[in-house]
Amino acid sequence: MGSYSEFWRINRSRHESMEFALALRALRKVGGLLGTNIRPVYWKGMVAADSRFIFLDPGDVKGTYPISSTGFDRLVGQVVLEGLSSMEWREWVLDRVLKHFSQLDEDAAAYLENLLQAAEDIYIHELTGSTVWRYYLSMFFRKMLNGDQRDPSLPPRPESLAAIWRRNMIIGTIPAPSMLHPYYWESLKILSHFTVSIRSIAAFKTPAERRNARKTLYIEMGNKIIEAISKWEPFFLSPNAMGISGKAGVESKESSQEPDGDRLAEDDGEKDDGLGEELAGEINEIMAESVADVTKTIKVAVEDPEAGIMPTRFQKGEADSDMFTDADQVERLRVIFREQAALIRRSRKFIKRRGMPRGKLDSRRLYRYVTNGNMFVNKEKQDSDHLWQICILADASSSMGATIGRLETWDVAQRTFASLAEAVKGTDNILDIYAYAEDRGTCVLTQLYHGGRLYSILPGGRTPSGQAIMASAVMQKPGGRKRILIHITDGAANCGISISDALRYCSANGINVFNIGCGCTKQTRDFLSQNFPDGNLFFLQDIKFLAKGIERLFRQNFLKA
Repeated sequence: MGSYSEFWRINRSRHESMEFALALRALRKVGGLLGTNIRPVYWKGMVAADSRFIFLDPGDVKGTYPISSTGFDRLVGQVVLEGLSSMEWREWVLDRVLKHFSQLDEDAAAYLENLLQAAEDIYIHELTGSTVWRYYLSMFFRKMLNGDQRDPSLPPRPESLAAIWRRNMIIGTIPAPSMLHPYYWESLKILSHFTVSIRSIAAFKTPAERRNARKTLYIEMGNKIIEAISKWEPFFLSPNAMGISGKAGVESKESSQEPDGDRLAEDDGEKDDGLGEELAGEINEIMAESVADVTKTIKVAVEDPEAGIMPTRFQKGEADSDMFTDADQVERLRVIFREQAALIRRSRKFIKRRGMPRGKLDSRRLYRYVTNGNMFVNKEKQDSDHLWQICILADASSSMGATIGRLETWDVAQRTFASLAEAVKGTDNILDIYAYAEDRGTCVLTQLYHGGRLYSILPGGRTPSGQAIMASAVMQKPGGRKRILIHITDGAANCGISISDALRYCSANGINVFNIGCGCTKQTRDFLSQNFPDGNLFFLQDIKFLAKGIERLFRQNFLKA
């Protein structure tokens, strides 16, 4: 069978840096198709190592450009594996299980952790079901599992036992029983028994049910495996054999086939850091073309060198939001827009322009027929004062990742955004939805609604509220509509320029700024009250009332004749 990506990956290049940039954009879109809040994807060497990112090894595809379709399929497989792992709470599950076995000795812990990683790989493979993702995932595993293999006739090391289990359950290959060391037999029998239960968990309906079921099952599996391993006679484990991958996926190399003890030290040589500095810089420059730096624009607008301006960048969302709309919220908001439409009809004015080259005949200008022919009249509608340019600016700092009930605060906010985007369709209003947070000293403003689609980001970082209000204000284009900026937050600003500086700019440029505080503490309420006038400040007991808060804001401030 041919490569799947051969049929859909159109943008390619023979130039090295451009090809890596185009491939990275395509892989990030793949991540967006998997679901919300997928970790950002980078080539190794583009940014500093960080557990919040998915890192791809450029060494696997370097040298031939465009990247081969087969190589690209394997990269898609890695993104699928690590993306689904983050969505399925892989780290949470393994952390809880390992804490349960915290009293194990070093050797037993090494076997357990390698087997837990393998169990999660088998689970993710089963989770893909009959979707196209299973094809890409299988391509990735075939590459990773067909590397150097330890002689199966030798006693199993932690990673070799895990690798044979993976090969058997994912690829369907296993050495003949006569070739296996006896220590493998009982362990693989136990693991095969638990594989049935691991695969059945993939059919559970919710992520919470699946993660809790896996935690319980892995603890039971761990007890059985540790009991089996405790019966083995001690044999030497080199430091290399104890290496454990700390992320989703498997290591591409296992222990060599040399006898135990023959290889006690790692091979000398330089560490592979991925892309070289020059190539990484070129790729970052190409990728930055879709990201706008608005720091200078803000500095000009503030005109105060002591304002505490922080670097600010604007970017478009890439990870699709899978949040469903709330039918009740949509209907309530649509009532608002229907009332607005009636108000526009009642207040709309018309003007007549005479002496026009086309339109209806104007009896007062018929004499111009023999001169310049401008003997027509046009009746034109004036722009209504009741059309809105709505900008929703949402705080996406780490506090918005808190859990309320069975949903995160950010998920509740996204549902309201989805409902508002649905309700505004068919009107003449303009809707922008932005989220902001601080990331390593930079205020990042992300456009969540563009092209008629809603996108998502992962909350994190501090709260540069003033900086974000200023950034979204300077990006608005003036027009005939009433400009409304609705700032939604659950906390006080703690970095960037002050809110008062941003509000002064908005006031001078005709932008009405309102603040909706959701579940704020008394300290946050006092902070916001010092910056926003009473008529522009609303407090909600809980963010689940956000749609009602927006509805009340529109009614009290804009549905006026």
